Amino acid sequence: MGNATAPLRRDLARSAGPPRGDTQAVVRSEASPATGIRVVVADDDVLLREGIASLLERAGYQLVGQAGDGSELLRLAREHRP
Repeated sequence: MGNATAPLRRDLARSAGPPRGDTQAVVRSEASPATGIRVVVADDDVLLREGIASLLERAGYQLVGQAGDGSELLRLAREHRP
């Protein structure tokens, strides 16, 4: 009996390779700033919360508050309407 997986391997080898299409356009759209989008970051770990907040601000989001717990998050959300 022959090797039944040989055709499958050839098909996979053909499909493996660089992505097709305009990948630069995808990268540009993914990297575009999120100007005007308001966010509140909530986490009980201060370092994690500040790190996420920093990354979001660098990406163009408008950080309107940081919360360390659920009640603070609700207060900030009501106040700032992110």
